Amino acid sequence: MPRYSYRCDICEEVSVLFHLADETVADCPLCEGTGALTKVLSKFSTASKKKIPSSATPGSVTEEFIQEARQDLKSHKDGLKDKR
Repeated sequence: MPRYSYRCDICEEVSVLFHLADETVADCPLCEGTGALTKVLSKFSTASKKKIPSSATPGSVTEEFIQEARQDLKSHKDGLKDKR
C-alpha cells in the first residue's frame, strides 16, 4: 500500500499515511482538524537485493531471480511445517 506525506494546516505537523491512491484523506490524525491536510511532495525509493553484474545476459538475471524465489519459498514452507 502506498504511503503519502501530508501537512496539517492547523498544527503544521507532517504525517505519513498509508492508503490507496483513489482514497482521499482530509482529517489530521494528530490534532483531528477536519479538512486540514495538504499532500506534500516527497521522494520515492526503490530497493534492490543486489547489483546486476555487467557480464549478465538477458534472461540469466531472470533465471537467477526465479531460482532464488523458489529457494525462499521452499524455506518459508519448511518453516511453516516446523511450526505445526
